[in-house]
Amino acid sequence: MAETISTMSPQQKEVYFGKIEELLNNNNQLWKMVEKRGAEGGSAPAAGSSTAPTESRHFVVHTARNAGGGFIAPEGDYPYSGNQAYKRASYIGRTMHMSAAVSTLAIRNTSNDSAAYARALVESATKLGNDFSVRLERVLCGDGSGTLGVVSSVDAGAANSVTLKNPADARKFGVGDFIQAFASRKANATRRIWETGTNHNKIASINPTTGVLTMTTDITGNSTVAAADVLSLTYPIVASPSVTTDANFAAARTSTIRYEPQGIDSLVSDRDSPMETGTTYGGLYGILAPADYDGSANSGGVTQWASYVNRASTGRAYTDDILQTLLDMCEINIGMKPKIIVTSYGGRNEYAKSKQGIRRTVNSARIAGETSGGFAENTAAGSFLEYQDIPIIPSRFAPVDLDSNSQKTCSFIAINTDCLWIDEWHKPRFVDIDGLTWRMIGRTPFFEGIMEYQCEVVTDKRNAHAKATDILAADAV
Repeated sequence: MAETISTMSPQQKEVYFGKIEELLNNNNQLWKMVEKRGAEGGSAPAAGSSTAPTESRHFVVHTARNAGGGFIAPEGDYPYSGNQAYKRASYIGRTMHMSAAVSTLAIRNTSNDSAAYARALVESATKLGNDFSVRLERVLCGDGSGTLGVVSSVDAGAANSVTLKNPADARKFGVGDFIQAFASRKANATRRIWETGTNHNKIASINPTTGVLTMTTDITGNSTVAAADVLSLTYPIVASPSVTTDANFAAARTSTIRYEPQGIDSLVSDRDSPMETGTTYGGLYGILAPADYDGSANSGGVTQWASYVNRASTGRAYTDDILQTLLDMCEINIGMKPKIIVTSYGGRNEYAKSKQGIRRTVNSARIAGETSGGFAENTAAGSFLEYQDIPIIPSRFAPVDLDSNSQKTCSFIAINTDCLWIDEWHKPRFVDIDGLTWRMIGRTPFFEGIMEYQCEVVTDKRNAHAKATDILAADAV
């Protein structure tokens, strides 16, 4: 029985790694459309630090140019060039990890059959690859705070359940997930208590229609989880975590520091993300946002670099004019159109409804009797609708909400992919790439492998993007 990657046969290596890489690179929509770049810099900033470290992961932004030129007298001297102005954005790399397990029973039963043994590994790793790519797609659409959904009400009785404000957010959760609650999305938010002594609970069942999450452990009467709280993931860091011991879990965020990558929901905005304000270290976007999450002035922001955000206080019907303003403002602000528009399935449906009855010709006219010629529609783009040749890409994790009348709404986010990328330190990989592929978990009948990935989503031109919010989208949000 192979115990390490080194002793596995070439066939096993090919199947084992190939299937994982195929899933990670192709099993999502938005993540694969964003460029991956190697990260630059040295050591990361200290958590909670308000001062940029001497060395860090970083990128440099050009914030001011030389003084403008003009015409001079025929015998005049050329002026001296002015100073260029730059700022360096420093940030902490965000590390994601997930585990796959194979029981000793499966290993024992396949000990004399290398093909069956490899199949057991592949099945576990394949499912891990699926889960991994889904998590990456979700955080890319998020706001960087780790928030999965907002609590509408809590049933601390026999049901031990939480009802989400927006039922569509239930798709971001999974049975078996450990979750935690905070008083708000913002930095310095209070961490809630599920029951005496714990700050987390485990999901036993999910109703995506009603948005009800049922817990495995009682939500006792002294729980402080309440309406308007936000939920985020908590990751087990031991084999068999106790739901009463916080030391066994790694949070998706603390009250002041986010652990997840920044997402387009707040990256394409005119302010810093919820977790990056003047009171916490937010070097990644502090130089690009004129205001913080609450709208207060951001002393580190560059006003003219704010992206265009088309807001409404309540839901409004979709019109082509809304999308047109996104395209126009990107061209006004930076001189380039966005490359893609991201929305929910409901948002795309609203756009499609406005085009009912319009037919598009995909083949050129032919001369009578001709047997060739004509243009074929690009089948690769067949699953996307387009607005002025810009694809409208739906994601089930795109930001959706309820307006003041409890009507479902969505956002349209225009992204210029030339100005937005993912800094990564390595491709998704197993921790022990050539050591033990599967480590035995102490006092349990399982072998486990840990996959990890460190990255951050970056933009150096925030005004290259635009966003429209509060668009009514009743169907398939």
